[in-house]
Amino acid sequence: MSAKGQACPIRARRTLPADLRRTIAAIEMSGGKGAGPCLSTGIAEIDAVLPGNGLALAAVHEVQGPSAADFALRLMVSGLSGNGSILWCVPEGRRDHLYGPGLWQARIDPHRLVVAVCRDREEMLWTVEEALKSGAVAAVVAQMEKDRGRRTRAIGRPVDLTASRRLQLAAEAGGGLGLILSEGENPGGGAVTPSAAATRWWIDPAPLHDPRDRACWAASLLRVRGGAVPDTVWRVRVDRDGSSSASILRKGRMAG
Repeated sequence: MSAKGQACPIRARRTLPADLRRTIAAIEMSGGKGAGPCLSTGIAEIDAVLPGNGLALAAVHEVQGPSAADFALRLMVSGLSGNGSILWCVPEGRRDHLYGPGLWQARIDPHRLVVAVCRDREEMLWTVEEALKSGAVAAVVAQMEKDRGRRTRAIGRPVDLTASRRLQLAAEAGGGLGLILSEGENPGGGAVTPSAAATRWWIDPAPLHDPRDRACWAASLLRVRGGAVPDTVWRVRVDRDGSSSASILRKGRMAG
């Protein structure tokens, strides 16, 4: 009630259009500098919910889950179509290596890939930071996910907040894309490791509905800096021609 006993008018809450919300989120993510360049995921339905309509470049992104490496390779195909080199860092002793003929089939030129074999977690983080900072490569991938045939939990655990901040600063300095692949943590199991990464994803394998398709995943966006996380799990399909599409698998994402 006002001083004169009259009811104060109720102001209607204005809802911003989705495209305007994404623009504002992109500006917030860039520290007020405006939306910078982004990498399309190749999946229009997912790009549409990301600030800048794609994964921010000059940034680090986390991809967790059993199919993290497969999803990262798909990003290489969809967005990094230039001539820049891609540094792929793997732990020493891994037995599931990148396979040249398979890369060709996925439309990735193996000559663009430089593989760095790292003796331990500290050496891998140092290699990724220096490569991102240099600006000499289009992207750096750190395959920290656990080898399926080995118990390498120390390598497979997610990157902590301090390390992720260092990697994020290095990516901003060099302008490239950083992808941190890890075994991850149960996204529905309570608190998870905090991170300075721009986005965090959880990627599970999904059954093929058409045996001629190349791949199928259940993809969840667990967090996005400066944006809203959709309450959605997507079914991402890569068909026999290599084209990607996504449909809603279910509502109710895994907590992140």
